[in-house]
Parts: sequence; structure tokens; C-alpha cells
Amino acid sequence: ELFPKPHLEVPSGASLTEGDSATLKCNVQSNPRDAPLQYSFYKDGEKLNSDAVHQSQYTLGSIEMKDTGSYTCEAKAFDKNIKKESQTRQISVEEQELFQTPTLTASPGLTPVDESSFSLICTVPERSVKKNTTLYYSFYKEADPLTNRSISETYQIPVMALNHTGQYMCSAETWNRAVRKESAAIYIQVQGVPVSGVSLWVKSPVGDIIEGDSIVLLCSVTAGSLPITFTWGRQDDRQKSKELKSQSRELSIPLSSMKESHSGVYTCWASNREGNETATSKPVTVTVQTPVSGINISANIETPEIQLGQSLMLNCSVTRGSSPSFTWYHNGQKIQAPQDHYRLSQRDSARLDHGGSYQCTAEN
Repeated sequence: ELFPKPHLEVPSGASLTEGDSATLKCNVQSNPRDAPLQYSFYKDGEKLNSDAVHQSQYTLGSIEMKDTGSYTCEAKAFDKNIKKESQTRQISVEEQELFQTPTLTASPGLTPVDESSFSLICTVPERSVKKNTTLYYSFYKEADPLTNRSISETYQIPVMALNHTGQYMCSAETWNRAVRKESAAIYIQVQGVPVSGVSLWVKSPVGDIIEGDSIVLLCSVTAGSLPITFTWGRQDDRQKSKELKSQSRELSIPLSSMKESHSGVYTCWASNREGNETATSKPVTVTVQTPVSGINISANIETPEIQLGQSLMLNCSVTRGSSPSFTWYHNGQKIQAPQDHYRLSQRDSARLDHGGSYQCTAEN
């Protein structure tokens, strides 16, 4: 005969565990004519490889449960229509897995609060992992990888955001990726936080706000999921209030070229989509001062002369100025007089010592 019937060798015991590799050898013990041979391998009658000269081995790289079955090999003379089949050998993959399917859990739970810390834990029961097997873990959101694989079974998100809502899963695999298993997916719903703790304050130059100055209204909240809608304006005219959506919990509102007409009580309102009610700040009073100008003195007499016992009334006024206060002087000496706007310095009964020069000053 040209060559004897081949002999199929399988791993000792022919019992393998998931993830193992196995090499099948098709041996022809004697080939007296040194005929070139082609080798083919079969599982349950299905061909596993393409014909190849001198390739008398076939490797099952990553054993799975489905690799259990009956194996044969065939040797065929390269230039002659002579082929011979080996005996049948059984290979079985043990029911014991290399490791169990991982379970994905979330801490503190499936409904974390916006801006809280959060962890995903991918757990494989330690007792199910075959000895000397190191597992590598990966985490996914909507099938997109969150990080490179590592030996850590925990993935942490220090600060949760609303856009972290979604479906998550994890996988565990061997170092050579021969065996990989995925957890069931879990759905994480991040809970939004309603707006609270609204504050409004004014940042202005040192001292009073003078007409023409620029100021900044600062509106902020202590808590609330972003974005936040801020509304601000005068309390007595909310229809003219302005609104802005912000990705921050503080909003700066610059106001330039202030006028006296800008004076009033201001309020800030804040809201987001998490709450049904709008939070309101405490009111803040803004007072814009107009500098005093156009000061003038008038009297109830037409001439600077007055008779003894006659009544004298002097009126000090300004053409512009916010809430001015007046000071009177007689012969350079300050005298007591009402300080209100347009008030008078009054002499009910003129005496000799009432004569002299009168002056008033106004300020605000």
C-alpha cells in the first residue's frame, strides 16, 4: 500500500474545560514511498480545514461547549486519488465553566441623584473562577466602552450628571480574550434636583451708586440640576423682566450707565425642569443717586432790606439731584434748619442780629 491508515491523536483524556486550547494530530506511522500527503480534519462529519500538504495538525484555539463532538482526520495522496480516514475520537468540553457570567450592580442604586458619586460593580463569583485564571473587566454605556479593560471590577463616576442616564453593561474576559462573557444590562435613571437657595446681591463701586455708574447683579442658587433658567427684574414690573438659561448656578448681570429711573426693588427668580415651582430670592433695593446741581436761594422779600419784626423766609432749591440735604450758614456760621428738599430757613421776627449774608449748600 502507498501509506497506512492515519491515527488521530487528541489531548490526553479528551476532556477539556472552556477556554482551553487543543491540538489534533493526524499521524501516518509509516510512509515507505514518502508520498506527499494532504490532511483534512472533521467534526461530526463537517470539514474543519482546507486541504494542506504536510499540515498534519489542527488547533482548536478557544474551546467552547459547542466543540464537544466526534472528530476524525483524513490523509490523501497529493497526486493520486487515494485517501484514508482515521478512527473516530471523542472530545468533550466539561460542563464546568471557566467562570460564570458576571452580574452588574449599581451603588447606591439604579436612581442616583444628580451630582452624587456613583459606582458600577461587575461581579463574578470567586468560587466559579478556575484556578490561576485572571479576569479583565470592561464597562459600557449604550454599547460604547467607558474605559479600557482592567482587573478592577469597579467603575466609578465621581459626579453624576443628568446625561449619565442610560443602559449599562459589563463584560469579563480572560487575558487572551479566549473567553468573554457579558452581564445583563441595567438601566440607570439619574434624578434631577429642583432649584433652591436663590440669592441676589449687588456688586457696585464703593459707596453710593451714582448716575452713570455700572453695577453687576449676581443671582445664584445653592442647589439645582443644570441648566437653570434665571429671570431678573424690578419687583414692581415683572413683565419687563429678562430671562436667560445658564449652565452655571450663578449668573452675572451687568448693568451700565445707571440712571435714577433704574432705582427700585429688584428680585431674581430661578427654575429648572426638575421642579414645578419657581424659587425666588429676597428683594434687593437699588438706589441711583443723581448729583446735585443748580443750587439757588430765593426769599419772600424783593429787596435785601427788611424791617425789624418783619418775617423772613429763605428757600434753598436745586434743579437736579436725588434727595438732597441742605445746610444753612449765616455770616459763615452754620445755623439749624430743616434738611428736607425745598425747606426754608425762616425768621419769624427779624432782629438786628439777623442781618448779614446767608448761604446754603446741598448734597446727596
